[in-house]
Amino acid sequence: MKIAVVGSGIGGLAVAIRLANRGHNVTVFEKNPIPGGKISEIRAEGFRFDTGPSFLSMPEYVENLFKDSKAGTEIFLKYSKLDVNCKYILPNGKIFKHYSDQKKLKDDIKRTSPEPFENIERRITETSSLHNLALNALAKNDGSKPGKLFSSDYNKLFLKSFKYLSKSLHKINEGAFIDKDIAKVFDTFNIFNGVDPYGKSSVLDLASYTQFGSQRYFIQGGFYNLINALMALAKEKRVVFRLNTPVEKIIIENESATGVLVKGAPVHFDAVVSNADILYSSAKLFKNPEAINLKNRELTHSALVFMWGVKRISPKLDSYNVILGGNTEKEYELLFGRKIISSDPVISIYISSKLNKSDAPSSCENWQVRINAPVNSDQDWNTQISQSRILILKRIYEAYGIDLKKDIIFEKICTPVNLERDYNCYKGSIHGAHPEKLMAPFSEHPNKSAHIKNLYFTGATVNPGGNIPMALLSAEIADNIIQKEHPAILIEPTLF
Repeated sequence: MKIAVVGSGIGGLAVAIRLANRGHNVTVFEKNPIPGGKISEIRAEGFRFDTGPSFLSMPEYVENLFKDSKAGTEIFLKYSKLDVNCKYILPNGKIFKHYSDQKKLKDDIKRTSPEPFENIERRITETSSLHNLALNALAKNDGSKPGKLFSSDYNKLFLKSFKYLSKSLHKINEGAFIDKDIAKVFDTFNIFNGVDPYGKSSVLDLASYTQFGSQRYFIQGGFYNLINALMALAKEKRVVFRLNTPVEKIIIENESATGVLVKGAPVHFDAVVSNADILYSSAKLFKNPEAINLKNRELTHSALVFMWGVKRISPKLDSYNVILGGNTEKEYELLFGRKIISSDPVISIYISSKLNKSDAPSSCENWQVRINAPVNSDQDWNTQISQSRILILKRIYEAYGIDLKKDIIFEKICTPVNLERDYNCYKGSIHGAHPEKLMAPFSEHPNKSAHIKNLYFTGATVNPGGNIPMALLSAEIADNIIQKEHPAILIEPTLF
């Protein structure tokens, strides 16, 4: 079959590779000059910045893709374990290091906190169990059949998590720990995933806490090397890429996807897989009745990111750092209520040059500084950006004693407007519609259209949800659906 993939984000690349493995002729269309979607990089004046995620978690999903492609991951991609996953500074000045090694973590908590380590181990075990149950349910679900709600995997997941579903993540953590500082650290694990830790919980919100118990990895050369690796594998499989080529419409004829419209001209395909943001594609690429429910949900929030090249070395900071705000609950009220940025936000600082020296010139560092931002609703962004820049620099000085303003020699800013314009993120929302609480594992947009034949979906804004492992899983699910409906006969792929 000839199959078009719209968008070259992580889900689009993965599904293209999987389909090519089966002998399909696959063409990927990407509006930007480089592949990767939100996973991108900026190089300027000797600095390099990742614009997407900082670290890799659950690398087995990447490894499985390469294994299924009869290729060795290590040939294309190299990554190494981090010693310190994150260094936190709390409002009271207390420092907490999230070591990957459990003994180091235990020793540090014993030194800095009254919290019995058994409570942390219990929380890790509990959430790891939820995580594994959720993955078993999600891997067997394409998001299209309500009957899957009554599967044994979902029932196990529901029964195990039922006692939490009426509580917020914050309340769960407050009840789990005697040290409120530890509870605040646990609250942060979902803060940059678009989720409100003060709203009611969901199964997937809880499961994401395995970040604390799982290992994080640094991709050598930067996170964008994951995209480079997938591109190299895709080209080996003869996947064709058309960069700088936005798709204007997905062509629907007789209730079936028959191709894409590019530069005003139709291009025929036997099937289409959309890796575009589902709300964007439903508004711009085709009429999608299944998106009505998504439009009625609250969107996950956006981000404001300052990429600063600085003329200094900062021994007080690790590669990944978080400065906690004094009133995170208020921050979320402002983000989702008034649609403005808090004056006391949680701040993350990622300095990849501490791990990859070539990411900055000698005696310099590359600071990627991020705070949460509301979705784009035509706010006065110039004012919000200017005010946020001032308060971030002030908070950095208070936390580390660093007057960074005089050291900044390069600056680039990414806003919700950029995310909407450059990557087709609906209103700048990073993860799209927020999942319904109780039905979270089965409330994402399905991987197959219920109304249009030969139209499929992958990526972070459809089933099973947003983050790198889930986007890779969505590609696997979409590939399995296509294989069931159109069993592949292995043939030599031909170029488009």
